[in-house]
Amino acid sequence: MKHSPYYRYMVDDSRTLLVFPDTNVLIQGRPLRDIPWSELGRPEIELIICGPVIRELDRLKNKGGRAGKAARAMSTVVRGLMAEPTKSDVIHPVSPRVVRRLISASAARSPTRVGLDLNHDDQAIINQALASLDAGEDAVLLTDDNFAAMTAEEFGLPVMMLPAHWLKQPEADDSEKEIARRDAEIARLRATEPQPVLQFVDDNGTPLDRLDATMPRYVAIKKEDVDRLVDRIAQAAPLVDVRETPLPKPLTAPRTLQEEIARLVTVHMPVTPVTAAEIEQYQADYKTWLGDARAKIAEFHIEWNRRRDWPRATLEAVNVGSRPANSALLEIEAAGRFVLSKASNRGEATSDDANALEWLSLRPPPKPPRPRTGLDEFHHQLAAITGPVPLSPGFGLRRHDFPSDADAFFWRSGRDKAVRTLEITCKTWRHGRVADCLAFQCFAGDTADLGGQLIARLSAANLGKAVEVRIPIRVKFVDKSILPQAEEMVAEFERQRR
Repeated sequence: MKHSPYYRYMVDDSRTLLVFPDTNVLIQGRPLRDIPWSELGRPEIELIICGPVIRELDRLKNKGGRAGKAARAMSTVVRGLMAEPTKSDVIHPVSPRVVRRLISASAARSPTRVGLDLNHDDQAIINQALASLDAGEDAVLLTDDNFAAMTAEEFGLPVMMLPAHWLKQPEADDSEKEIARRDAEIARLRATEPQPVLQFVDDNGTPLDRLDATMPRYVAIKKEDVDRLVDRIAQAAPLVDVRETPLPKPLTAPRTLQEEIARLVTVHMPVTPVTAAEIEQYQADYKTWLGDARAKIAEFHIEWNRRRDWPRATLEAVNVGSRPANSALLEIEAAGRFVLSKASNRGEATSDDANALEWLSLRPPPKPPRPRTGLDEFHHQLAAITGPVPLSPGFGLRRHDFPSDADAFFWRSGRDKAVRTLEITCKTWRHGRVADCLAFQCFAGDTADLGGQLIARLSAANLGKAVEVRIPIRVKFVDKSILPQAEEMVAEFERQRR
């Protein structure tokens, strides 16, 4: 026989089991149709609703709360059963077959055991069950009342305590009801709010759940290699041996036409000779130039490290709600030892060099002094007086530099320099439009690998709670030699000198 953990008195699983539920079971338990009666292990079960239970239901149905509501519902069921010829109905057809049946109080008007008080409802129900038990039926009391169970066992009636999972869910108290009311109100208000959706994507628009990168860390060129490259530069552009130009001899009276032409040229376009001061300045300039070339090669790794492409990503934000967001603020926070800035174009110069590729080449050496004609001297003195011709400055205004469009995002911090938190703002962020994008780069020191989080957050005046997404960021640094790039730079200088 298959025993149930809830009913220790079952000895025969082939007979019909008569279950006498007390009033507590009908009030506190789940609806009889929903109880898993198969757990009792019987093929057929009869649920006996006896007179004392009906009398107690009648007293409870005029009360408020859940007990009164359950009593009224059960009283309606009783009236339906009273109208049936068999005073019964089937609430489960098979496995097991469960029948619900009414029996009147007259079924056991006298106590079946000495000491039973039929004026007490629980004992009256026990008396009804004992009468069935004495008639040879297999009967059990189903109750949630400890005292009723003890009383039944005293008089020899099998008892089954109502299992916890057969009970109704606990009724919410006033505080829980208030919380539920507030939750419903919050849900109603949120339905009228903007609904931002944020996600990080890469340059191809693929969503990111983390940002991982491996970056080169260029190391300094060894001193012996610096010396070797500087020697090649000096050989390609050696110091010119410049001598002072002697003063021209006074011209004698011309004897030929050629001598007369030379005399006229000398008078009207005199030649300025090379002086010792100019030679000394040229030698100093050459020495400075060669020193600058050495410094450029020795510090070449610093420049390459400064111009590396740091990890970059884009934050996409779209309002999928039915309302615009007022005074929207979109932030990207660097949670870790790194900073953020607006992303530059790939390969864009990061310094103020006039020529973006100047840092990849060597400057030409200073020109040696030479004698100047009168025309050369004129241009030289004119340049010294006037200086270079100034150029008109360009304003270079870019879109979103100034907040003129209420529907567009404008920079608040991070456009021009690296910051811990990038911020852009929009007065009225419209809904149902394409995503707004904020491309950014990460920067940090490279003394050690870095890790942290990227936190994107959007808040608005009419948004009850800011929307936030986070992804981890990890950057690993790998040492790399810069010597091949320096060799190529010197080789290009040699080709230009040839």
